[in-house]
Amino acid sequence: MITTSQVDMITSSQVDVITTSHVDMITTSHVDMITTCQADLITTSQADIITTSQVDMITTSQVDMITTSQVDMITTSHVDMITTSQADMITTSHVDRITTSQVDMITTSQVDMITTSQVDVITTSQVDVITTSQIDVITTSQVDVITTSQIDVITTSQVDVITTSQIDVITTSQVD
Repeated sequence: MITTSQVDMITSSQVDVITTSHVDMITTSHVDMITTCQADLITTSQADIITTSQVDMITTSQVDMITTSQVDMITTSHVDMITTSQADMITTSHVDRITTSQVDMITTSQVDMITTSQVDVITTSQVDVITTSQIDVITTSQVDVITTSQIDVITTSQVDVITTSQIDVITTSQVD
């Protein structure tokens, strides 16, 4: 049995900024796994799903091919409210190739012998900014897994911004 009452807040933030000029290849990967069972207030940056929305905005100048795909899948059991948002913005001009992928998995279930009172909010955000000039290949991947049981409100947001110049091909995929 776990009994918790009036737990206030945990706040953690991670901001990654990469600015490169004349770089051949950049590979970044973020793997975040969070398992919470009736946690009250957790605010993390690069912790992720449960509340996710996917907004994809691509502004390109002289780009050969853009392929984007979005697959959304949420499986929840006895969860009060799930709001999820993912915003991906790519602005490219004369770039050879950018490949970004985000895989998000949420599994929620109820646990029998846990008693909690005043469970509040889980807010997570990821902000990744990459600014490149004359870059050949950028590959970024983010895999986030959150398993929660009997949580009232979870709000997470992932924002990925890539600004590149001289890009030929952009491929982005998001699986939630």
